[in-house]
Amino acid sequence: METTVLRREDLIEMLSQLDFQLDQLNDSLEFHISEQKQSWEREQEVRLNSCVRQLESLERKITSNWKQSDLNSKALRLKLSC
Repeated sequence: METTVLRREDLIEMLSQLDFQLDQLNDSLEFHISEQKQSWEREQEVRLNSCVRQLESLERKITSNWKQSDLNSKALRLKLSC
């Protein structure tokens, strides 16, 4: 009987230690996942800002080309009408 009680106490102690270690692991995982998420979000924000800048640059080029094309077209029409 004495050994059965001892084994139960040992088992309870082992399970308690295991529970504690699992709690620590869970806390560590939550912390690192949160850090990774924040890092990923910062990276995506940088990438998005880069895309926005590239789009703005393309829009300026297209607008400039359209304006230049309109000016060339008007100049050509003036020459032809004279």
